[in-house]
Amino acid sequence: MAKKPAKPKTKDFANNPFRNLKGLSVSAAPQQPAKPEPAVPAPKPAPPVSESELFAAEMELLGVAQKANDDLPEKTPPKPAERPAAKPAAPAKPD
Repeated sequence: MAKKPAKPKTKDFANNPFRNLKGLSVSAAPQQPAKPEPAVPAPKPAPPVSESELFAAEMELLGVAQKANDDLPEKTPPKPAERPAAKPAAPAKPD
C-alpha cells in the first residue's frame, strides 16, 4: 500500500483574541507639541442672592403660588390649655 499524503495540521479550535493587537505597543504614544488653545475669559461671578429669593424662585419652579396677605388668617395668641379637674386618688386597698 502506498502512503497517504500528509495533511497539513490545522487546529479545529484556535482561540487567539489578541491576534488583531499584534504589533501594538503598550507604551505611551510619543508626545506631540500641544497646540495653544485660545484663552477663555473667566466667567463673571453671579451676584449674591438672599435665601428668601432662592426659596421664592424654587417655589415658583414647583408651581406653588404665594397667598396674598388678605387670604391669610389673622394670627391670634394660642389659648392656654384647659386641664380637667383632678380626680381624687382612690384609696389604696389594704392587703
